[in-house]
Amino acid sequence: MASIRPASGQAAKQKARDVASDASQTIQGGTKDARNFVKKFYHDWSLHLTQALTFGLVTSVIPLGMLLVAIVGSLIGSLNGHARDQFVKQLQGMLPPQILPAQITSSALQKFSQGSGIWILVSVIAAIFFGSRLFTLLEACFDIIYRVPQRPAKQKNILAIIMVLVFMVLTPLLVLTSLVPEHLVSILQNTPISSSSSMLNKIAGVVSSLIVSFLLFEIIYTFIPNRKGTVKNRLRASVLGSVTAAIVLQLGLILFPLYIHTYTSGVVSQIAFALIFMLFFYVISLVTLIGATVNAYFVENVQPTPNDFVTRASHSS
Repeated sequence: MASIRPASGQAAKQKARDVASDASQTIQGGTKDARNFVKKFYHDWSLHLTQALTFGLVTSVIPLGMLLVAIVGSLIGSLNGHARDQFVKQLQGMLPPQILPAQITSSALQKFSQGSGIWILVSVIAAIFFGSRLFTLLEACFDIIYRVPQRPAKQKNILAIIMVLVFMVLTPLLVLTSLVPEHLVSILQNTPISSSSSMLNKIAGVVSSLIVSFLLFEIIYTFIPNRKGTVKNRLRASVLGSVTAAIVLQLGLILFPLYIHTYTSGVVSQIAFALIFMLFFYVISLVTLIGATVNAYFVENVQPTPNDFVTRASHSS
């Protein structure tokens, strides 16, 4: 019995030191620098969370993306074939061709248009199930980064399904809206500026991708974390992280084809497809958590802890 007391006393002292350190960092929260930002990112286990989120993206984005292309292509195509082609072209332009080849989109359009009602129903159920698992996992990551309590399981799953439906509706609208810069470029081609049309097309593509990614990140950071406050305040508090994530993602999309062209060619490119596929979604996951950490640290003043949360849990047990 005597040997147990010193151990418990040491645990109590360690817990008291952790609490005192947290209080000290909260008081010093006005001074924010890159060092403490990196410390928070590391102590939140964000690199491990990125790996988990990558798996969630791989298992959910494929059925969601296939269904999205098929539904939108069929609905828009029944009204305007040119609009459907423009949508698919714009969607492909935002992603590296190795991730969304033209064969996949054309196959999705054909199978959905020729599929039976049962096939369509199964596709919708699979997309909603895997998509909702992605959003529940994303909320768990944000719980750690923002230091907020979990939602009850029922509310969490309802919100996840709602977010899947919202993204299925908003994504095509945002992609179609992003066609505006491209139309402006086509108008300028009839002017003396037409000599720089290739550069204008590249700029229009970057602008379109930035707009779409910013709006999607803004929705994610506003509604998924279990934060208090009005929607207006949460939207405002999410702007910095959304801008950061959109810019970093765009840089990643620019550098990604260079990496593929440099390190993969010929047979190697066929063998390395799985690695390229995983690396692409790893970048998206990493960027998403970086943007959330920017919001939590620089906007909402969530300071880094002295140790990672697993070490802290072992001290408090």
